[in-house]
This record gives sequence, C-alpha cells and structure tokens, in this order.
Amino acid sequence: MFIAIYKLYSGRWNKGLSWINAHSNLVFCSFYCIMLLNSELFNQDFISLSMGLIGVQPDNYEEVWSKWIWASAAIVILYSIVDAAKGFRNSRKNAL
Repeated sequence: MFIAIYKLYSGRWNKGLSWINAHSNLVFCSFYCIMLLNSELFNQDFISLSMGLIGVQPDNYEEVWSKWIWASAAIVILYSIVDAAKGFRNSRKNAL
C-alpha cells in the first residue's frame, strides 16, 4: 500500500520507487517461502481432503503436496521478478 501512496505522491515511476517495489517483492517472496516450508502451517486433514478432492491416491499425497508447494513458490517468485522488472522498465520510461 505504501508503494501505491508513494506513486500517487510522486506521480510517476522513478528509480527510488522501483527499488522500493523490488525490495517489497523480495520481502514478500521470503515470507511466502518461509510460510510454505513450515510443515506445521497445514493441517494433515486439510492436505488429505484437498488431495482427495482432486483425485490423488492416498499413497501419493505427500509427493503431490510437495510438488504443489514448490510450484506455488516458483509462481510467486516468477511473478515478483516480472513485477520488479516492470517497475524498473517503467522508471526508465518515466511512466505512470
């Protein structure tokens, strides 16, 4: 939210705003990955129910869940990299 307010104040993307956006993305990715790697975050019943709903056999719950965790982290990291790159590109263009 700070980034949106700062952008409204400055009126355009600039290098400072781009760096703040990149750091914000880095902090978000770090917290997201730390949360996903915390095995106590997800209840085993929740994992079983969600895997059962998508038709995964009980023997494969752990493997599929692990792949979902890594895929989720990869998507968030990729999005953050793209967002940071867009911020720097916009600052070079001095765009809104």
